[in-house]
Amino acid sequence: DIYILYLYLLAMDDYLDVSDVRNAILSNVFIEGDDNINFIYNLINTQNLFLESKFCDIFQAHQLYLSNLGIVSQKLDKALIIVSEYLFNYSKYQNPRIIYLENILRNKFYYSNANQDLWIVNHPVFVYGRMQIFKNRDLILEEYCSGDDYFDIKKGTLETGTYLVLLTEDDTMKKYKIHLKIVA
Repeated sequence: DIYILYLYLLAMDDYLDVSDVRNAILSNVFIEGDDNINFIYNLINTQNLFLESKFCDIFQAHQLYLSNLGIVSQKLDKALIIVSEYLFNYSKYQNPRIIYLENILRNKFYYSNANQDLWIVNHPVFVYGRMQIFKNRDLILEEYCSGDDYFDIKKGTLETGTYLVLLTEDDTMKKYKIHLKIVA
């Protein structure tokens, strides 16, 4: 833990070039088993992607990081919310905005821009099922998936606001909830 803190401070010393620190973490630190170390690596990695002007990759790297997390401490969870809200700004470079159902186990709250198409990829979790979108308990949109890999919500379909997306698998009737906030 002390070494990773040292590397983070080293990265902040020269935050315009964090590639050496990123590489030092990858070659000298085991990041898979420790959520705190993985969190700091994610911060440094997204900074490195920013410096390389890979804006779409910033958001995708953070989403991948979130999808691989298990249950984390309450303190880390609060930090994740703050970082996730900040890094959401980079999702505007991704069109369509893609949410993978197999990754929602950890992060059930997602943001999307009103001017982006939104795909909710249900494969390989299920193939046949239904998507319902609610706003204030009112059903706004309902679609059935009969073999496609994703639900396609065209930009402009959902206005700004907070929604509950409920996906139901046909065979088992298992339900998956996604909280979705559409911003301007």
